Amino acid sequence: MPAAELPNWANVWQPAPGWLGLAALNRSELPLLYAGVEIRAWARAFEASLSGVHDTPPPLEYHQCRFGAWLNAGGLAGRVSPSSLQAIDASHRQLHDLATELIDIKAQAAIKKLWPDSASFIA
Repeated sequence: MPAAELPNWANVWQPAPGWLGLAALNRSELPLLYAGVEIRAWARAFEASLSGVHDTPPPLEYHQCRFGAWLNAGGLAGRVSPSSLQAIDASHRQLHDLATELIDIKAQAAIKKLWPDSASFIA
């Protein structure tokens, strides 16, 4: 937006109706909010790579994505019970394992499409 349009935009801007009743977020909760945003962004990037919009998927190793790095650095320490933390960690690992499997399946399908008789070559 051109700078000259900013004052008018600021005067007429209205928050989304769903935001109106929300309480302000405590600053200590911001890392948790960011972690949620990061895992959703990872999922969107993965979906884009799987559908062919992007050539390269986001990091497939669970500890390499930003959410995983945050989680491994103790991001949930003191926020949830140890059993909940284990469940979240297990779900996060499973997400990445399934993503890796899907990327592998996509690659195998691409090979078969390019080289339909590849199975006889290996046999």
